[in-house]
Amino acid sequence: MLQFFETRAAMWSADPLAIGLTLDQSTLLTASVGQASAKFAAAYNAAIAARAATIEKQDALGELRTLGGQLIKIIRAFAIQTDDPGVYAAAGIPAPKTPEPINPVNPSDLSFTLDTSGALLVRWKGVKSNGTMFTVWRSITPGANEPATPLTPVASVGEKEYLDTTIPAGAVSATYVIRALKGAQVTGGSAPATVNFIYSLDGGQQQLAIAA
Repeated sequence: MLQFFETRAAMWSADPLAIGLTLDQSTLLTASVGQASAKFAAAYNAAIAARAATIEKQDALGELRTLGGQLIKIIRAFAIQTDDPGVYAAAGIPAPKTPEPINPVNPSDLSFTLDTSGALLVRWKGVKSNGTMFTVWRSITPGANEPATPLTPVASVGEKEYLDTTIPAGAVSATYVIRALKGAQVTGGSAPATVNFIYSLDGGQQQLAIAA
């Protein structure tokens, strides 16, 4: 719009009467164009200056952040070196928090499948934080009307699954409990989960299967 009226003001002021305008109207337009042009230029220059000031502000804050961070590291190193927690209070900075150990989470939701070799794959839900291991406890019912063996540990694994290749032939069922272990902390164990077995003959060989 400014460019449009800058061009027309020069044209219209040459002979305003020829286009139905008065000399006063033509003069008023020329003055208004001049004022608008000056304000536009001032606003443009102010925007350029503001943009430059913003960049300078960000640079200054970045330098302050870098320097301040370095000094805080020096203060913290001095506090550690002198073994004096009072250094933090004297510097007005918080003392570092002692990291809290992450307790092991009790496993849950055991599931069973057979792999291609016929071994039993036991899976469960759990949390694998650094240093967490899982101990697998198992009880076997060796045959019909026979008592189950006591729960005993059979494996310690770092993953949330265990491939059991040691199920005795002819076992009727197996019960598993999974415990999470981290350092000296051990969870109480998952709810016991039992899988029942059936057998079939394949080429004269007894094959293990999971009962529905």
